[in-house]
Amino acid sequence: MPISVRQIDESDFRLAIRRLKPRSGGGPDRIPAFLVKDCAPALRSPLLFIFNLSLRQAKYPEQWKLSRVTPVPKGEPGKYVSAFRPIAVLSVLAKIFETMLDFRIRNQVDNILHESQHGFRKNRSTTSNLIAHVDYVCAEMDSRKQVDAAYFDFRKA
Repeated sequence: MPISVRQIDESDFRLAIRRLKPRSGGGPDRIPAFLVKDCAPALRSPLLFIFNLSLRQAKYPEQWKLSRVTPVPKGEPGKYVSAFRPIAVLSVLAKIFETMLDFRIRNQVDNILHESQHGFRKNRSTTSNLIAHVDYVCAEMDSRKQVDAAYFDFRKA
């Protein structure tokens, strides 16, 4: 199924700005989120032009592909690199654009995904996946069928 994304409008922009966390740090461009939120009315028209031009040309600005990587301790701060996880901080403008695209694409894709898909879906989680799995296992066992399962520990991922 081809995905088509219609032109981004002011309501999309307002919703994305509303969802933007004012304390989120700036990416490589160092533009802070609070500044974009505070100046949103003045930035709306030029940003909508850029966002829609990007959609029409099917080109994503190169600067928005960059991120600022910050090491964050996984638990207790350690002296080894393995004790940290890299957190990539994107440009605030990229976050706004991606949020608006996420609204559009998610609405189209959600209707075609299989019901067993729980990751990255609204009102679905690891808990809903576990409940569905236990329900399936119980039903299969009630039918005296063999059930096999494999588990992976991603704790330090």
